Amino acid sequence: MSMNRHSAFAPHRFRFEEAAVTGALPETYKAPFVEKRPALVRGGQHIHALTIGLDFSPNSVRAARRAAMLARERAARRVSLVHVRPGKREMPEDEVESMRLRAETIARELALPPATHAHVEVRRGSAAAALAGAAERSALVVIGTATNQLAQHVPAMSLAWRLIARLRCPLLVVRERPSAPYRQVAVAIDLSKRDRSALQWAQLIAPEAQIELMHVLEVPFEGKMRYAGVKDRVIEKYRMNALLQAVDSMEQLLAYSPSDNVTSRIFDGRIASRIVDRTREVDADLVVVAPASKTAFERWLLPSVTASVMSESTRDVLVVPEST
Repeated sequence: MSMNRHSAFAPHRFRFEEAAVTGALPETYKAPFVEKRPALVRGGQHIHALTIGLDFSPNSVRAARRAAMLARERAARRVSLVHVRPGKREMPEDEVESMRLRAETIARELALPPATHAHVEVRRGSAAAALAGAAERSALVVIGTATNQLAQHVPAMSLAWRLIARLRCPLLVVRERPSAPYRQVAVAIDLSKRDRSALQWAQLIAPEAQIELMHVLEVPFEGKMRYAGVKDRVIEKYRMNALLQAVDSMEQLLAYSPSDNVTSRIFDGRIASRIVDRTREVDADLVVVAPASKTAFERWLLPSVTASVMSESTRDVLVVPEST
C-alpha cells in the first residue's frame, strides 16, 4: 500500500496516554518532518538459521514448535536442536545416542519444510556457554521456560539472562503454547539507537501483527530534585521537555515503519511494571525489549528492566541485543 509524504504522522499513529503524565501536550505540536526511509524489514526477508535449546520438557518442546512456526513463516534454511548436559566429563556413547534419537524424534514431529535442514546436537558443559557456542551462526535462539538438564537445575530466567550476556543474536523466550502467528506485539523503547533494531525484529518475527511502541517517561534525576527541594513547577518543566523529546523520537521511529500497523504510546510509572501491565491491557502475545550493554558487574549490581520484564511477564519475550 502506498503512503504519502505525511502519512507517517497521521494522528492515529501516535497516542498520548493523558492520565500518564502531568501537564498537557499542546494539540498543535508536531514533530519535525523526517524523510521517509526504506523499511527496516521487508516482507520477504528471511531468518536464515534458528537454534533451539532443548531439554525434552513440555516447555522446551513448546519453544521448538514456536521456532518451527517461525522457520516456516520466514523461510529458514537451518534449524538446530541443541541439548546440553551439565558437567565436563565425556558422556557414554549410548547416552549421547539416546539423547540424539530423542531430539531427532522431536525434529521430525516439527514437520519442517523440505527446504529447511534440521540439525541435532548434544553438547556437554555450561548450558549458557554451550548453547551460545552452538548458536554462533544463528539469527535467533529460542528457549522455553523449563528448569531441567539444559538449565542445570537453575531457573530458566537465569539461563536466559546468562544467554543474553553471551549471544550476538536475539533470544526468544517462549512461555505460551504456539497456536498461531503473533498477532499483538508490545515493543518497549527507551529512545536510544537500539529502538530501531527492536522495531525491526518485531516486524520480522510478527509481520502481520499489530505493533505498539511504548515508552515509559522518566524525568532525569527527578528523585534527587525532589529530595533537594526543587519546586514542583521546575520539575514539571523538565517533565514537559522530556515528554516533547519522547514525542519527537517516537515520530522519527514511526517514520521507519513500513505500514500502518505500528502505533505508539507514552506512559508514566515504574518502567518494568508499566510494560508488563500494558501487555496485559492490549493482550499482547509477544513483548520485545532491547537492553543496553552492561559489564558482568553491572548486571549483578544494577536492577534491569529486561530482567524484571522477563520474570514478571506471562507472555513470550524477545530480547534484542545491542550488537544486533
